[in-house]
Amino acid sequence: MRKELEALWVQSGVDVVLYGHIHAAEVTWPVVNAHPTQTNFADPKAPVHFLIGMAGAGYLGPWQAMQPVWSAWRNQVYGWTRWHVEGSKRLDFFFYDYTNSTTPNWEMSITRS
Repeated sequence: MRKELEALWVQSGVDVVLYGHIHAAEVTWPVVNAHPTQTNFADPKAPVHFLIGMAGAGYLGPWQAMQPVWSAWRNQVYGWTRWHVEGSKRLDFFFYDYTNSTTPNWEMSITRS
């Protein structure tokens, strides 16, 4: 689906694309055609993709390859996410694994100036 919709997402200024089903969690850098456009999340020039499928963590077995350059973070443990949105200027993402619901294991922010 990414190949068919990516040009429309970039043209429309989409910042975030959400996916589920695959039993893992992963966040990309802003990417176009699986190539990072930058290695930060400030004023992204392409969508940041969030794979949020931790409810079945590990179901598909371990990752099949080393973490690619377009992947900012990945994990295969049961967990949950928390999101905080401040208008059109900031989105905060927090990932918690099932063993600790008070301290995020990973967090990031997408900001717009």
